[in-house]
Amino acid sequence: MPAEQSCLIPVVRDRLTPAIDSRTDPYWAADLRKQLAGIPDPRDRRGVRHSIGSILALAAAAVVAGAQSFTAIGEWAADAPQSVLAALGARFDPRHARYAAPDEATVRRVAGRVDGD
Repeated sequence: MPAEQSCLIPVVRDRLTPAIDSRTDPYWAADLRKQLAGIPDPRDRRGVRHSIGSILALAAAAVVAGAQSFTAIGEWAADAPQSVLAALGARFDPRHARYAAPDEATVRRVAGRVDGD
């Protein structure tokens, strides 16, 4: 029996890649956000800056783009253009007049607490 895989990022990539094809549907991000917004948020409501749907959509987009670790997801998010962050539902920071991506630690904590089913 093979050992259980400890990192599920490749599994997520394999499942999402066929479903997300930006060449055929330019609005795939909005549909993905709608699906992910229905996931129950396990976090305490106090101090939440990023919606669960936007965090998961951003992580999914990063994985499909080739990210294979939480560090890579955080780097991808930090380098994402403003238009991509907006399409994925990132929080708009009025003080800096730009969309703010969640950092790697936030993505890691959320991914660790969300029910995988």
